[in-house]
Amino acid sequence: MDVILKTLLFLFGMCICVQLMAALYGMIDLRYTMRAAYPSVIRRILVWTLFCMAVAWLLRDDLRPAFLWGLIGYVGFYIFSYWGYQLLFRRNVRLLGIHDPLRKDRFKF
Repeated sequence: MDVILKTLLFLFGMCICVQLMAALYGMIDLRYTMRAAYPSVIRRILVWTLFCMAVAWLLRDDLRPAFLWGLIGYVGFYIFSYWGYQLLFRRNVRLLGIHDPLRKDRFKF
């Protein structure tokens, strides 16, 4: 039963981290209207951060690492999946003959 509970807390930590990352992306997504959306964006970030802290604080000492590893695990997965995408995109652009929008020399005359 303890293993199932720790697994569920790990997955719950990953789900909460997705929400926290979405709240952080709100600053980028709403930058064009930041003056109007600023309180909403800050409120979302604070709510999800405080929720993560409250859950971690309320968990027993033997269950807390599973939740925190879920948070950390999603951040690691997100970073490595982004790097993997960039690696595959840049490699396959040359192979497929697609214009690479990230090339530095595209503005040379």
